Amino acid sequence: MDVKSTGLEIHEAVCRGALRGLESTSEALAEAEGAEARAWRAAIAAARLLVDPNAGKGPTPDELAAFAGEGPEVRRPANLALVHLERAALVAWDAEGLAATRAVHAKLAPGLPEAELALRRADAWLRL
Repeated sequence: MDVKSTGLEIHEAVCRGALRGLESTSEALAEAEGAEARAWRAAIAAARLLVDPNAGKGPTPDELAAFAGEGPEVRRPANLALVHLERAALVAWDAEGLAATRAVHAKLAPGLPEAELALRRADAWLRL
């Protein structure tokens, strides 16, 4: 199993709200080891918060901060998780949660153009 391909496939399906039929690929990702697999699981869990009212609790900013020293292949999905958490905070009008998430996002974004763009968006939301 390719962790990146599997994580991306599941993440995109969750973002579309296609939560059925993911069992076998989700199980494979759940069994995968390493930081990249953990980061994809966090991105998927955070995405579910926005589309599934029964998603439970997603990753915390502190949990995602642990990926700051990792390479781009790990920080990319961790940044996706942060984007989802920032959106969830925005929807809930949770300025404190948005600020906490944005602070971690700033640590993971350097060198990742898509993450730097998302970070600028979080900055704009905080100003609102």
